[in-house]
Amino acid sequence: MENILTIKGNETGVFTIDSREVAEMMGVTHDQILRKLDGAKDRRGIIEILTDNQMVASEYFIEYTYIDNSGKENKCYLFTKMGCEFIANKFTGEKGILFTAKYVQRFNDMEKQTNNPLQNYLNMSEEDRAIAFFTKSKEAKMLQAKLEENKEKVSFANNIESAKSNVSMKQFADLLNIKNFGRTKLFAWLRNNGYLNSNNEPYRRYVEQGIFETKEKVVQMGNFEKITITTFVTGKGQLYLHNKIIDDLKVA
Repeated sequence: MENILTIKGNETGVFTIDSREVAEMMGVTHDQILRKLDGAKDRRGIIEILTDNQMVASEYFIEYTYIDNSGKENKCYLFTKMGCEFIANKFTGEKGILFTAKYVQRFNDMEKQTNNPLQNYLNMSEEDRAIAFFTKSKEAKMLQAKLEENKEKVSFANNIESAKSNVSMKQFADLLNIKNFGRTKLFAWLRNNGYLNSNNEPYRRYVEQGIFETKEKVVQMGNFEKITITTFVTGKGQLYLHNKIIDDLKVA
């Protein structure tokens, strides 16, 4: 399950370990690893926390898939060396020591294999060579696509960082620059995903988290006064929601 991925134009390559193997090294189930990374109903995952704080999660954990024995495609992650170091720091005592020793040995083995590619190639059967070639090509393309997606996210993050201002829903929809995804569809997406109520007002927890800000305005209607609430997306919220929407809509 080890992976040595070489991105076109990057001669150093990217060394990774499949999250299934990481689970095996730790003595836990693969589902436990996925829950730690993706989070659960009662807690946020590592990847969401990294993303919310404008860090590139794919420098640690690269989302990937594998085909099981039944032919079904399943989710997994490729752990970079930084990702393994990150997880190792979550463990103390004997378990942390053993996991560190295992992943360090694994990366050392991969580096040795890369240093002698000709011998590795000669030791393989023709069938294994063909499988290795197509597997490596597929992995490189998928990884390159993921890195290109992350470049879009980082570029958007840099624009937000320079602006550091709240924007209206229409302005945010324009910033997203997604085809056929204007203000109305943005409101619908936010309602459907639990950020806004039926009146298009944000739930308190997202205001407290700094995703939205609201402004009240008193409007005179004859003998009556009506309070209207306008919702704005904060700089932090723009980055957070941009990544959520891009991932959900699978926009390249």
